[in-house]
Amino acid sequence: MEFPVMFQGRTIGACRVEEQGLYWHIRCRCEILSDRVERLYWGSVRLGVLEREGDFLTLDRRLSKQSLPGFPPRDGVLSLEPDLEPWQGTVLDCPMPPGFLKREPRRVKLLFPFSPERPFPCMPLFCFFALDGPYWSLPLDEAGTPQLSPCAAGEREPDIAVQSESPERPG
Repeated sequence: MEFPVMFQGRTIGACRVEEQGLYWHIRCRCEILSDRVERLYWGSVRLGVLEREGDFLTLDRRLSKQSLPGFPPRDGVLSLEPDLEPWQGTVLDCPMPPGFLKREPRRVKLLFPFSPERPFPCMPLFCFFALDGPYWSLPLDEAGTPQLSPCAAGEREPDIAVQSESPERPG
């Protein structure tokens, strides 16, 4: 089985998973993104540290099936982002499309891939969303209640600036 390896919403490599008796043999090859140590994750489960091999990062590892219940991933998502977990559900009784859950101190964020061709994830909750890199981001408190995004609350600048032309004054 082969799965894409994702980072910030884009495919940066591939991972081949083979069943070998009581083990899963995992082989990955990814782009080098930086000089920092990169780890491969399945949701929040750490699968291993990628090593530099020429112009790529690689991982060649055997892990016991007992240590990875539910593996391999049904949704086919492996990532270099440790805190993204596949998520699907509702917020304030509004059905949401499949996305990701990102855990942060004192809150979590739901992330939904952004694309101009895709419909907005949930119009009734529009005022709580912000663009966060390649994702629509919906911050939630510990109880799962939507919170204003840092952009809307004035805590940081938005990732994408929108410029509008002001109408000309009659003269």
